[in-house]
Amino acid sequence: MLGVAVDGVGRLAVCASADGSLCVLDDGAVRRLVCEVDGTPLVLPNYPAFAPDSKLIAFNESTCPSGSAHKDCNADSDPSAKIFVVAPQAGAAPIALAHANAPGKTDAASALTNSWPKWAPFEFQRTEAPGTRLVWLTFSSTRNYGLRRAPAGSVSTEASSGTLLWMVAIDPDRAAAGQDPSYAAFCLPFQDVASSNHIAQWTEEVVVLQ
Repeated sequence: MLGVAVDGVGRLAVCASADGSLCVLDDGAVRRLVCEVDGTPLVLPNYPAFAPDSKLIAFNESTCPSGSAHKDCNADSDPSAKIFVVAPQAGAAPIALAHANAPGKTDAASALTNSWPKWAPFEFQRTEAPGTRLVWLTFSSTRNYGLRRAPAGSVSTEASSGTLLWMVAIDPDRAAAGQDPSYAAFCLPFQDVASSNHIAQWTEEVVVLQ
């Protein structure tokens, strides 16, 4: 986290864009977050993260059962949590990642605690055609890993089970057109499937300490 000044007041930056021009700030109100875009606040629910080109923000949102503040709508380990993307512009409409949020063949429910989205810091060419793009997003979810159930959850969380890390391809050009940019998600194979995993951390360079 970074300390920044907004209108002369010190604030805590939860995440910042790669080009350094935008940041998402903790406004201290029910864990909601505000992105300052040219002085105009863009309200985002939870765990925002900038895409590598700084033109999309991923975040997750959950549903309050009673329509008011509730532990099941803080999007931490809430069964109803879903992943969205939005352009960092005032008035931009969030786009639900319908394919990424969708349950698998063995999931009996659609509430899968899709949370903690994080972008890989790389951009790829999607097809052989020049100019096509693809980026990758990871998130945690309680969905089944094929025939394998999600790991056991903690008694302190709202979800009935723990989460594993999943990865999904995102087409940023579809998002720019207002379409669902996501593909089907897959479970990352190198994690401990017996423990609950929440956040993927990425690096562009591996440093080996001798």
